[in-house]
Amino acid sequence: MVIFGLLHFMYGELMAGLVPSIIPGGVVWVYAVGFVFIASGVCIVTARYMREMGIALAVALGLYMIFVDIPGLGIPAIQQSSMISLLKDISLAGGALYLSSRART
Repeated sequence: MVIFGLLHFMYGELMAGLVPSIIPGGVVWVYAVGFVFIASGVCIVTARYMREMGIALAVALGLYMIFVDIPGLGIPAIQQSSMISLLKDISLAGGALYLSSRART
């Protein structure tokens, strides 16, 4: 997750094109998700704040699925890559929720 987060900061301007035009802020959202990814990676490694991390990561991935992956399924040129990304994001969100449910209080 840390690598994904770093990529969001390294290629933020490029990734901003994936943010739907109905959502203002573009690159700000890319950096916010990058921060969530980095923070979740740190939480996994340190085994601290696991419950909060799992929920935040699942929400971030869920929003990405709703606003980017699912609309991409209707565009023939990117339909296949959108389906792959959707399945990957469902798996990552499920893993985050699993880790969250296993967190010690």
